[in-house]
Amino acid sequence: MKRDEKFGNETGDKLVVFDLKAPKHDGKTAVVVSIDCKKLIEGLSGITSKDNFRVLHHNGKEWESLPTVGFANNILQIEFKSFSPVCIVASSKAANNPAKPDDNKPTKPDGDGTTKPDGDGTTKPDGDGTTKPDGDGTTKPDGDGTTKPDGDGTTDPDDNKPTADPTVTSDKWKLTYKLVANKYNTFELRWEAAEAGKYEVWYSATPEDSNSFKRLTTTKKTTYKFTKAALDVRYGFKIRVKGSDKFSETLYITNTMNGRVTATNVYVINKSYNSLQVKWDKIPGVKKYAIYRDGVKIAEKSGTKMTDKGLVTGRDYTYTVQPISMKGAKGTFAGPVSAPVTNAPKMKGISSINVKAVDSATLRITWSKVKGANYYTVCEVVTVDGKEVLEPVAENVTTNRCTVINLLAGSEHTYRVIAHAGNGHSVISKAKTARTKIVK
Repeated sequence: MKRDEKFGNETGDKLVVFDLKAPKHDGKTAVVVSIDCKKLIEGLSGITSKDNFRVLHHNGKEWESLPTVGFANNILQIEFKSFSPVCIVASSKAANNPAKPDDNKPTKPDGDGTTKPDGDGTTKPDGDGTTKPDGDGTTKPDGDGTTKPDGDGTTDPDDNKPTADPTVTSDKWKLTYKLVANKYNTFELRWEAAEAGKYEVWYSATPEDSNSFKRLTTTKKTTYKFTKAALDVRYGFKIRVKGSDKFSETLYITNTMNGRVTATNVYVINKSYNSLQVKWDKIPGVKKYAIYRDGVKIAEKSGTKMTDKGLVTGRDYTYTVQPISMKGAKGTFAGPVSAPVTNAPKMKGISSINVKAVDSATLRITWSKVKGANYYTVCEVVTVDGKEVLEPVAENVTTNRCTVINLLAGSEHTYRVIAHAGNGHSVISKAKTARTKIVK
């Protein structure tokens, strides 16, 4: 049907006629189509409900009325079973729209070439009964002159408008979220379906400013994973049906560590006979890491490794690492990771040993320290059955000196010192002899 073709006796404050292309359907089941009527009703007052519209379509023989389903936010919803040229009449006076397609009363052709309604519930023609062209407040079809079907079988004349009833209010869904494990910058938004085809997700990093919200995405899903969260920032999120001006309540999320961020791939390697090196993977957004040995904090590092020195060879040590954010929020401990100090020290022999009499009953033994030694054993050299035997007189000595007491006056004694590493490795000094003082 041409846009300036005369038809029926329909009249109203404004009128538009256009072709509507049918989406795929069985031709029997009714399809609800959402049409933007913003331009159509510009300049009209009192357009508040579906009753302010009368919708007709041509079935190939005559014009018949169609039921309107709902109207809100300039979106009129119409129920179709077949598609053809459509006429929409907007009037500040409520129209007597049929409740069901079966109740429609077809119009009949009149002798002057126009159609008049059959029955008493129709409107009368406007002016000369012609349609109005584009540019006077009518809706416009898509590029080829027809509307396009949407994914759910309905048509959507403007893809920027909602495909579902925009009268859905914010209390139909509640926005919630969950933290994504070990992702300092990620959490997942969730909401319940609200009989909507598409949703818009909006956010702001300064939610106190209501004008700072920006649209993140448009989705048909009821979840959205936000992956750009900075640590220690308070975000605001809200959703709405696509094209609607009704938002959900704002959900506020302060992105702190909350004990959920964990240092990963923590491991320990041997560095020397008395040191271990702890390493871990870097976490973006983390300021520093606290390192604990056997449950005691020993250091904080901004990098991803630390060398722990002064350890005992052969002993096991256990480490945990905790990430800390810019504002001091602490993540989850990683570990524990245990490792022994196993590298054998490259010990040189004891270069010197001295034995000196203190008095008639005491000798003092000193020796040079051995790098890599954890402790020393002082032994007296005695002869048993013609063989040299070492008898310990002091064990687990951690310094380089020892005093032997309760000796006989004027008695002679020979000593050797053994340096031990934690893994059993040892070196022994040469023998050194001295005599206690004689009492005069």
